[in-house]
Amino acid sequence: MDREVGRRLTRAVGFRNVLVQEYVDVDDRIVVENLGRLADLEDFVAGVAAWLRDRASED
Repeated sequence: MDREVGRRLTRAVGFRNVLVQEYVDVDDRIVVENLGRLADLEDFVAGVAAWLRDRASED
């Protein structure tokens, strides 16, 4: 898997933790703007699918 995808997902998890744990006040506008950003998750799913295909072809 691409390291950049991993870094982006790590940031997303950190943002999720801020939202759930209420560490700080969050600007709702920023949350709404990020709701449509699915490219990071799509890249992750594509990476997992490629890994699974590679593993299946090895068997």
